[in-house]
Amino acid sequence: MRGKQKRQVVTRTHELSETFVDNIHYLMKKRGLTHTDVAEKLGQNRSWVSAILARSNPTMQTVVKFALVLDVDPVKLLTPRRKR
Repeated sequence: MRGKQKRQVVTRTHELSETFVDNIHYLMKKRGLTHTDVAEKLGQNRSWVSAILARSNPTMQTVVKFALVLDVDPVKLLTPRRKR
């Protein structure tokens, strides 16, 4: 991969990560859930959820876990809300 392609990959990855975090926060607020609520449903602690959302570069497994807890299609978590 050349320099321009690498930059495009990094940029797109960053955009997807931001979208993931934005959508998680949006859905949590819409459903009245706290980080603690989501952590309990995930079988994790609150600090794990906070860390994922703070420096998010989620694995696909993490995306699916959050999607299951929030009862949405995993693709929805990676799709900007304005484009749905």
